[in-house]
Amino acid sequence: MGDDLRADPGHNADPLAGDPDWDGPAPPVFAIATAVYGSDAEGRILTLRRGSKSAMAGMYYLPGGIMDEGEEPYGAAAREFTEETGLQIGPLRVVGACPIWLYGQDYMQLSFAGEVLGGSEVTLSHEHDDYRWVSPTEFAAGFGPEQVTAIAGDDARVRRLLESLGEDARRYAGGA
Repeated sequence: MGDDLRADPGHNADPLAGDPDWDGPAPPVFAIATAVYGSDAEGRILTLRRGSKSAMAGMYYLPGGIMDEGEEPYGAAAREFTEETGLQIGPLRVVGACPIWLYGQDYMQLSFAGEVLGGSEVTLSHEHDDYRWVSPTEFAAGFGPEQVTAIAGDDARVRRLLESLGEDARRYAGGA
């Protein structure tokens, strides 16, 4: 059977009504990644410098990571935040979603925001070698056209990745 029976004028299938003869489109294949805008009492967000063996090595970016099988996104984001910083994060809310290409595959990155609980003394994981507390505007400025070009060069995938992350950061800085 074809991918879209609506294109077949001889078939009156209604795929939205559950036509048993329509298999539907193939589902997209992607994994879920998380990023957490963890803010302190002053509204600054925590950024971590990626270690030399990490994707985006040397860049300061948000704590986060890959959702494990059977995990739900909010739990994955909170777990990754704590594993990478040693800090606890309060209730999270989704503030963004963008497709990214990382570690040789496609991901859907869900960005979350929450307040850091109980102080700002960071304990870095083995994946990072430095941290900074920065304003959301300062963080977003790191994804400007000049910075993207300097990092991505002629690599279209890296350019798209950085542009997506920058759009997400600007949305957050704008009050999302």
